Amino acid sequence: MRAGELLALRWKDIDFNKGTIYVHENLQLVSNHAGKPKQVYKTQSLKNYQNRHIHMNTKAQYYLELQKKYSGFTNPDDYVCCTRDGRHAAITYLSSNIKEIEYSAGTKVRAHGTHVIRHTCASLYFRKGVRIELIASLLGHSVEVCRSTYIHFVEEQKKTAAELLDDFDITDV
Repeated sequence: MRAGELLALRWKDIDFNKGTIYVHENLQLVSNHAGKPKQVYKTQSLKNYQNRHIHMNTKAQYYLELQKKYSGFTNPDDYVCCTRDGRHAAITYLSSNIKEIEYSAGTKVRAHGTHVIRHTCASLYFRKGVRIELIASLLGHSVEVCRSTYIHFVEEQKKTAAELLDDFDITDV
């Protein structure tokens, strides 16, 4: 999910029985005029109305169930990621949590922020042999955008591709 999609997520969008999340809104920063102390966000429909269902793996479902168990805001219209007063959290909230997780895990990545997770997810799917069309659908993008933005070939894949030609016999042509 995009960061704005996660921040717009409400409990009514999660079906724990089916293991799915309905993504249909995005939280966008619409105003941050000079001199104003707070950023202004607005919930809006997704680009090109590309609503989608995302299937959760067991870990995602487990952690969302924990979030619901310990959150004080669990009504259907409440935000999943919310502040202490029940309002939606800001993108900086997610980014700072990602940095904290990175620090705790003892890892260091070049890029910070929430978008790096989408790149990692797409690359891991690709490495596992998931078709690009399915990855694009999961990310809510076209195949072309997915291919040019998210899929990064690794040296091991390039080597494997070259080795496929080892079994080719030119006399068979």
